[in-house]
Amino acid sequence: MHEKLIFNPQIFLAGVTSLPGVYRMYGSNQELLYVGKAKNLKKRLSSYFNKSKKSVKTESMVAQIEDIEVTVTPSEAEALLLECRLIKDHHPKYNILMRDDKSYPYIILTKHPYPRLDIYRGMRHQQSEFFGPYPSVSAVKQVLNLLQKLFRVRACRDSFFNLRIRPCLQYQIERCTGPCVKKIAQTDYEQNVQQTRLLLEGKSDIVINNLMAKMDLASQAHQYEQAAVYRDMITHIRHIQSLQSSDFYTDEDRIFDSIISQKKKYYQQRESLKEALQLKEIPQRIECFDISHMQGEATVASCVVFNSEGAFKQDYRRFSIKEITLGDDYEAMKQVLYRRYSRLLKEDAALPDLVIIDGGWGQLNVAVAVLDELGLAHLDTIAISKGPDRKSGYEKILIAQSRKTLSFEINHLGFLLLQHIRDEAHRFAVAGHQMARKKKRETSLLEQIPGIGVKRRRDLLRHFGGFQGVFSANLDSLIRVPGLHKELASRIYTYLHGE
Repeated sequence: MHEKLIFNPQIFLAGVTSLPGVYRMYGSNQELLYVGKAKNLKKRLSSYFNKSKKSVKTESMVAQIEDIEVTVTPSEAEALLLECRLIKDHHPKYNILMRDDKSYPYIILTKHPYPRLDIYRGMRHQQSEFFGPYPSVSAVKQVLNLLQKLFRVRACRDSFFNLRIRPCLQYQIERCTGPCVKKIAQTDYEQNVQQTRLLLEGKSDIVINNLMAKMDLASQAHQYEQAAVYRDMITHIRHIQSLQSSDFYTDEDRIFDSIISQKKKYYQQRESLKEALQLKEIPQRIECFDISHMQGEATVASCVVFNSEGAFKQDYRRFSIKEITLGDDYEAMKQVLYRRYSRLLKEDAALPDLVIIDGGWGQLNVAVAVLDELGLAHLDTIAISKGPDRKSGYEKILIAQSRKTLSFEINHLGFLLLQHIRDEAHRFAVAGHQMARKKKRETSLLEQIPGIGVKRRRDLLRHFGGFQGVFSANLDSLIRVPGLHKELASRIYTYLHGE
């Protein structure tokens, strides 16, 4: 005689997943006590064995459990359908709901040139397509409500449909497309029915992918209201997927929402900029220049690019400024603009609609002269001049073509965009300047060591992968460098470390 195994909930729960799925509770002789579904199997099953107060039915059922089996499903929706089928097929003891066929509600799609959606309970027949079963009438109504918002397939009976001469209230409140009075072509109605069918068959990913593609196209075309409609449809579909789950507005939907909102704001900023600067068109490509140095040391110029989508970082460029008087910002600006636009012209590359200079009238005049020399005087060119005490929000906008000076309210959309672009150019220039200074200090430090010329400095940097590698190397590592004798290696180490 085999010893009876005692069910240990702690050991069982330790190995349960947190994914969605179905669980089956068994009593003695493998009697199926209960079938349930869960969005989080571990959380749901743990609730049966904690110390919280439970109903008499639940306490009785838990006391009889000798085994639990779980089946993981792709989503809570699939878990719901599997739960319904298992309950219907096996009639578990403690599943007191839905114990006969009439208790199982379905959604039907009728056979008709303009099919209708409806709720149905009873024996299935071949005159309609059946989807389900669902756990309750309220769940079916919830799904039908969402489907009608999404695809507006009719719900009226055929007798009502055949007698209509004017659209009914459902059409007026945008819950039906009015096929009864030919407000929609049959082919378009069939497309709506097909989308509905895909959702009810559990192929929601196909529908979502289609809507995502349409949403993206609408967003790119700046049709933000239509993009938001598609976004809301995706949200509703997620709701159908999760059915009775309240947390159906997912992180992915929030991302879609934020992307649309960012793009809409950026378009509005460029539109506001066009009006404020009296440009002919909304700028599709903007380039901004800034100069960074420390008392003339390691002067670096930056060029940042913004296109119709925002910062276009793959086109960002830095320029090391050489052979100018230390601290001469005008010459630095002249050099970077000439190098930038002479190259673009040579390569027949895209030119900006708007050129922005970080500086005052002096820098702007230099920019105008360079662009005129290159035959680009037609490019709209402005400068952002720092406000009193360099206080942010009080900058002046200098316009080259009209020689006007503009002031903006701090929260003006176009002005906020100019500030953002200017700050990005400054950040990019400062980062380049800091790297140039670091490289120059490291290079000059090595060259100050007696016996280290340009070639040996280059070989050292190449061997150790940079100055930090040289600095971190011990004496033995320096001695092993090809062409570096022991005395010189010792001299390098002593010079760098003071030993």
